[in-house]
Amino acid sequence: MRQAGRAHRQRPRPAAARLDRPARAGGQARRARRRAHRSARVRGRRRSSGCPQGPQGLAWLPRRLRLRPQRRRGRPQPGRRRLARLVAEAPRKLSGEERSPGRRRALPAPPRRARSVARGRGAARGRAASAGTVGLQSAPVSLPLDIAIAGTRGVPARYSGFETFAEELGRRLVDRGHRVTVYGRVPYVGPRPRRHLGMRVVPIPAPRHKYLESPAHTLLSAFAALRERHDVVLVCSGANSFALPLFRLGGARVAINVDGIDRLRRKWGPLGRLWLRVGEPMALLFADRAIADADFLACYYRERYGGRVECIAYGGDRPPPQSDAVLARLGLVAGEYVLQVGRLVPENNALLVVRAFARVRTDIKLVVLGDSPYCTDYKRAVHAAAGPRVLLPGGVYGDDYLALLRGAACFVAAGEVGGTHPSLVEAMTHGPAVVAHDVPEHREVLGDAALYYASGDEAGLAACIERVLGAPALAERLREAARARARERYRWEQVVERYEALFADMCREARP
Repeated sequence: MRQAGRAHRQRPRPAAARLDRPARAGGQARRARRRAHRSARVRGRRRSSGCPQGPQGLAWLPRRLRLRPQRRRGRPQPGRRRLARLVAEAPRKLSGEERSPGRRRALPAPPRRARSVARGRGAARGRAASAGTVGLQSAPVSLPLDIAIAGTRGVPARYSGFETFAEELGRRLVDRGHRVTVYGRVPYVGPRPRRHLGMRVVPIPAPRHKYLESPAHTLLSAFAALRERHDVVLVCSGANSFALPLFRLGGARVAINVDGIDRLRRKWGPLGRLWLRVGEPMALLFADRAIADADFLACYYRERYGGRVECIAYGGDRPPPQSDAVLARLGLVAGEYVLQVGRLVPENNALLVVRAFARVRTDIKLVVLGDSPYCTDYKRAVHAAAGPRVLLPGGVYGDDYLALLRGAACFVAAGEVGGTHPSLVEAMTHGPAVVAHDVPEHREVLGDAALYYASGDEAGLAACIERVLGAPALAERLREAARARARERYRWEQVVERYEALFADMCREARP
């Protein structure tokens, strides 16, 4: 009897009972009360925030990630129960069953591979769906799609070729009825969302740092895209392949334009090259489709990593400029200057061009367009080597840039890393004879429509420039050959059609 009584006294009492009991001296009672209150608060938070309380599948995920749609005019905002039901029903809908009325029509899928293209907020927002038929295999596609472009500094183009690519592709996709969102960086596009040529520009903060700016911006863009639920996300640059799984988490199909072999750029140190080398197979592993802008680059990825890589180049047929006032502003005369375009980084070889031009016996000028916020030592070296016949106006864009292209007597393509350079394609379209660095990407783009010089050969580059300037018949032949090649292979209408067909094909395919 005494043992039973002792056992009864030693039995732990419930938390509620311990709270009702008068406080004892010492810290044991206070600790017990704090534990009981803490557990009660945690249970309350779980019930109110939607954290999983049992085997409910993924019904808690939209509330935990705050994937709430934006409010739309004339349509009430879906509540939490509706979002949970949509996520719970996603596997059944992805298997090919019809969606509820009122949502965008699904893509007609091939037999035994049924899948709906519209997901959640990827449906058309207030815009009537325009019927169209595009596809890699002539399959009908329901338009429009919700397309996002990430990995660039944003639009309008104010930095490099990827920004020009995003602007030209995005504006033409908008003209075809698609909804296009471009994730830009605050220092380049401003702090507020806005529209540019029909595209929605979303500013994302990014640190001004040589190595962290691009990955930090892409990572934050991926989190922002989770709230949007795009149909397709196009990521620019293979260096951003680490963020592809996050873009896929929102249900979007993800394509990546791998650009050139960035690890060969001289500006990177050992850690940067290792990061870029690891990113190459990740691009093929996590993307639904990988895209290269040159055949040699697509072959490199296929042979090295064995993945599927599409080859889609850029266009160069932009409308002619409205004015050539920039020539007078810079003190230039049409046909009496040589032009080089590119950021002032080592792999674009602006210093080599400046030194080679000093050997050219002529009175005409050299204009080097471009700037760089990080390679300050190299930029100072270029400015120090520039003589009185060399102009360094920095970055020039839009109509002013096209006017400088059309008025140049010779265009020097001196880059050594990359695929199809948009500036080179535009130079082929708009007029000047081309002298190019002898690398595979330039051979593929230009063929026989240029004069070539060997890597690091200042004398050879100077000789090529002198040949173009001293032989008008040769310059005209090169100019006409480049224009014909550009009309055949580098037109924006062809580029947009291929991207549109690729995006539609990605939405039709069942994801493994």
